[in-house]
Amino acid sequence: MKNIIKISALFLGLTFLLLTSACSDNGNSRKEGLIGIYYSEPDLTSIKGISVLKSLNQKWDESVDYEGGTSGDWNGYIVAPFTGKINFHLSTNKSLFLKINNSDSVKANNTKTAKVFSLKMKKGNAYPINIVFLNPGKHEEVGWFNIQWSWKAHNKSEISLKNFFYTKAEEEKLNFLNDANKGSIDSSKVIFAKGKNVIIYYKRGRFGGWPANNGIWNWGDEILVGFTLAYNKENKYHHAINMHKPIKTALARSTDGGETWKLVDTTSFRHRSKFAKLNRRRINFETPGFALRNTNNIFYYSYDKGKSWKGPFRYPDLGVGKFTARTDYLVTNRNECMIFTSAKDNKVRASLQDKAMCIKTDDGGLTFKFVSWMTENDSIRSVMPATVRIDKNHLLSAMRRRLDPPKNNKYVLPKNWIDVYESTDNGKSWHFLHKIGNTDTGLRNGNPPSMVRLRSGLICVVYGYRAKPYGIRARITSDNGKTWSKEIILRDDARTWDIGYCRSVVRNDDKVVSVYYYSTKEKPERHIEATIWDPNSIEMKR
Repeated sequence: MKNIIKISALFLGLTFLLLTSACSDNGNSRKEGLIGIYYSEPDLTSIKGISVLKSLNQKWDESVDYEGGTSGDWNGYIVAPFTGKINFHLSTNKSLFLKINNSDSVKANNTKTAKVFSLKMKKGNAYPINIVFLNPGKHEEVGWFNIQWSWKAHNKSEISLKNFFYTKAEEEKLNFLNDANKGSIDSSKVIFAKGKNVIIYYKRGRFGGWPANNGIWNWGDEILVGFTLAYNKENKYHHAINMHKPIKTALARSTDGGETWKLVDTTSFRHRSKFAKLNRRRINFETPGFALRNTNNIFYYSYDKGKSWKGPFRYPDLGVGKFTARTDYLVTNRNECMIFTSAKDNKVRASLQDKAMCIKTDDGGLTFKFVSWMTENDSIRSVMPATVRIDKNHLLSAMRRRLDPPKNNKYVLPKNWIDVYESTDNGKSWHFLHKIGNTDTGLRNGNPPSMVRLRSGLICVVYGYRAKPYGIRARITSDNGKTWSKEIILRDDARTWDIGYCRSVVRNDDKVVSVYYYSTKEKPERHIEATIWDPNSIEMKR
């Protein structure tokens, strides 16, 4: 009996080993599909995450997380169904590249009829395969591709999932993306600050986002903030906004220092096919209720605290490239206003090629002139400056930075962070002063800063952090930017990376009201919140 038991155990052990061997490829377990990287730009830049294709018949529309204006690159193996010549039929409305068994890439480009690629194969053998899909266009556009096959006595058909797979080796190449998704806070290196969180706008099924793209203004304790109002649609890789439903600019107002808020009418911001003309009438920048709003190459202004707006007016061509402006300006006197904006520069080494600059008007907006580029002669993206004045000639500006790796190195993530620059000649020239901090680990395009100067002399920079733990962070300086506090954690309870875009103002009691868009477990839709906090109460630990 003992011998029978031993033989049975041995048989079971051998059976287990055989089964294990049958499900492996040189020690690498097989998984269904092809694995690769999904990019938010159509040229294999701006990594968004790991993607696994379970079908070679792909349609990227509103039913999936993939979007237009994007791309993907996948690898794995394909198992031959037949010994002899296999025909692969490629069709797409964009650009598709296929490489099998290290052959030269075959390209199908907006094909009305399928392009055929043939390869001799042996039934049951696995061959390495690489697929690249370039999907230029708008985010809401539908992109699709299909790879089918045929062989002798077998008509063209879909390639079954059982015929393609990837192994642990392909998966391990993408571990750098998993590492980028891990996050923790070293409590010895940060300051946890207490603040009051206030809901500005939240509604089930709706999307509220990007205050930094719209602007914030205050007149003492009266605050007005702009944001994007749309409909919610969850997405693994992109913003949770439904691009197929109405999208508009919204405004919310508080008259008690940010404690309570109400939505206000925004008919002044509705799209118009024609631009208004200034009619040689100067803008009085010192009007008590003045506000200026910039968006790309146009601006609006208001004399009544944003209750009504004049415009849109188009900025003149200053010979520096296409404007990519958001709202950041300093009024000098009734006729002069300095505007801190950006323009597209093809020398910038990033998928979004902005470069921060300063322009100004000294005749009430009748004319504008270029003053300076705000960053050195480098190839690093600089955009969305937030600027404060120290004295007549001394300015500080925090700005969003981004550096992409070379396109031939697809296993390196971009870098996103915030820098502070200084000018001591009223904006004519600028130099680097201090790095504030990273705004993610390279997967989410970072976040813009907001910067304000308190009556006490403190300066604080506030920004969203789009890596785990997601939240809102800040740093403060008491010596005009020479040295800065530890990183301050205002919040770390966001459920997703799709947050931030802060704008901040200082209210009458010298507390700061920082406004941003956010998502929590209790309120999952993107919505607008504010944190009211007191930088003066924070001990300046460095």
